[in-house]
Amino acid sequence: MALQSKLILVFSILLALFTMQGFLFVERERSLLTEEMEERASVLVRTLAELAKEPLVSLQLGRIDQQLQSIRRERDVVWARVADKNYRILSDTRKEEEGWILSGSLPEKLTAEFQGSILTVRSPILVAGSIAGMAEVAFSLETLKAKIARNRRLFLLIFGVQLLVGGSMFLLLHTQVFRPLGIVLRRIVELPPELETLQIEAPPHSSPEIVEMVRAVQNMRERLVTFQREVLVEARFAVMGKLATHMAHEIRNPLEAISGAVELIDPEVRSPTAREFLGVIREEIGILNNYLKEVLDVAKSELSQPSFTDLSVLMQETLLLVSPMARKRGVNLTLEAPQDRLSPCWVDRSQLKRVFLNIIINAIEASREGMDVQVRVEEREGRIWVRVRDFGCGIPEEILPKVFDPYFTTKEEGTGLGLSLSKQIVERHGGSMGISSRVGAGTEVWVRLPVQEGRESGSDPIGG
Repeated sequence: MALQSKLILVFSILLALFTMQGFLFVERERSLLTEEMEERASVLVRTLAELAKEPLVSLQLGRIDQQLQSIRRERDVVWARVADKNYRILSDTRKEEEGWILSGSLPEKLTAEFQGSILTVRSPILVAGSIAGMAEVAFSLETLKAKIARNRRLFLLIFGVQLLVGGSMFLLLHTQVFRPLGIVLRRIVELPPELETLQIEAPPHSSPEIVEMVRAVQNMRERLVTFQREVLVEARFAVMGKLATHMAHEIRNPLEAISGAVELIDPEVRSPTAREFLGVIREEIGILNNYLKEVLDVAKSELSQPSFTDLSVLMQETLLLVSPMARKRGVNLTLEAPQDRLSPCWVDRSQLKRVFLNIIINAIEASREGMDVQVRVEEREGRIWVRVRDFGCGIPEEILPKVFDPYFTTKEEGTGLGLSLSKQIVERHGGSMGISSRVGAGTEVWVRLPVQEGRESGSDPIGG
């Protein structure tokens, strides 16, 4: 059963219980008021019977009239009368009733009778153990009914207010909880898996808790998409690692044979055209070797020659290697690094230098003549940050999540392994790598590496 249905059921049960409680309360009040009226009437009629005993025996009707008038002044009394043993009305607050003979017999004990809006109470007048007459008092029930009606109206008012409050609470829950939850669940279920960048937003009028829940779901989904992408990349790397050994055997051996044959026949070749073709063969062999080296590098899982390294020094060496390319393209390279030595990182210098070369070359290629490529190295919170920023055309938003995927490239002659291999190398060092870009504003690639802790005092970082 859905939560909304459960709440409706609970609300209905509470409503039924409260209605029953209210009904019992009203009936209890009516019963108490009726008993109170009967008790009061019994006291008055007994009093009248006791007071009328002596005047009845001595036939002093004036005294009985006085007693009846005092009774008549009591609240809710409609009439009062005294009859003798022959059931003849001797005295009545209604003078026109005096002298009449009542039908029936005299009561032997106190009796009470409800007739419409009148309560009639009768009591025998006993003289020397014999019934000498009867006292009768009639009471109006209008006051009693008014009190009961007032209690019912009060109950209905309270019931209406509680019903209104309960309905308002349920409407509020429906508007801010149940309805938004239903919409969010449908969006999550119907969300196509390929729309990785689609945001799940909380519906209008959602409660803060629902908004936080939707934000948490969106963050979880983004992490899941990232995790799936990383799993896919790792799976591709695993397949490439298994193929790397086979490729080394199947490709490198023939390449070495071809390269050796070229070197053997080179002295024998006299034709310029043939020597030109031999140069083409050598160039293609070099391209295949480089490509194979990239594939084999992907398959590596350990650092080959790690050492304590100052990344600012390593970055200076990297900039020296790419500065001819930058000058040729008219791009200005700048390095911002602390004057003091940075804390050392335990890294493979050659692998990490390859990462920085790849990042900076990409930045140079994305820049036009006269533009700057800024490189900044800093230490913060036990991490070394390296940031490379260009001001080129930027990367479109729909392409940005794919730049680290193997074999994804927008270059005509690229292999698509550069950034993918760089990210793997950085993660192999216990670091992380990311990219941010905006079309027309340029791109920034950052690398974050951990500082080596617990090194022996006196050991200097190796900077080259």
